[in-house]
Amino acid sequence: MNLTDLSTGVMLIRIVFAGICGIIVGYGRQRSNKPSGIKTHMVVAFASALFILISKYGFADSQNFDPTRIASQIVSGISFLGTGIIIKRHANIEGLTDAATIWCSAAIGMAAGAGLYWLAILASILLVIGTNVLHLLEKNHRDRQDSYMITCDSIDALNQLIQENQSSMSWHRVEKHGKKEYLIRLQMDFENKDVREKWETEIFSNPSVSSFRFLYPTD
Repeated sequence: MNLTDLSTGVMLIRIVFAGICGIIVGYGRQRSNKPSGIKTHMVVAFASALFILISKYGFADSQNFDPTRIASQIVSGISFLGTGIIIKRHANIEGLTDAATIWCSAAIGMAAGAGLYWLAILASILLVIGTNVLHLLEKNHRDRQDSYMITCDSIDALNQLIQENQSSMSWHRVEKHGKKEYLIRLQMDFENKDVREKWETEIFSNPSVSSFRFLYPTD
């Protein structure tokens, strides 16, 4: 079968369906204030479906043509698009989920282009539900975490501080601060607000602590 054997109506339905699936995925990302929104995902899914139609039916009259080549090149091309979204900010890597979602939108568009409508729509719905549910779970976990920077006047006091808070400490990093002081950056995982306030009060009253401040995510 070549491209002329497939009716214009069917081709149009496939690429429009792919675009709709992209809109579904993009809407979920846009609601979460992510860089890739409705337009990005719609275009990615739409273009992927178009490429699949071309690869599947456009070169059917060529005996030496491998239709899987274009499909594999879609995956490679989307990888370059995804790298533009990934950002390293201080110790954090941002945009990985966005890049992965764009990659998945391309796969959904490919499924729609191949005529696998149910697969495309189910994948879109599962992707939106999965990313939103996991986002809520992660947000709930982050709300219980706080990062601090503490300066102590001795390494012994610093080691004691680490030992006392080992069970609640998600991570820590120790640095030399000046000639006599030591600095620690740490992230604490608190059960509730009262536990956090009690811990902060104890740190403030510790005679070995010369400075103490809360670290915002951009620090």
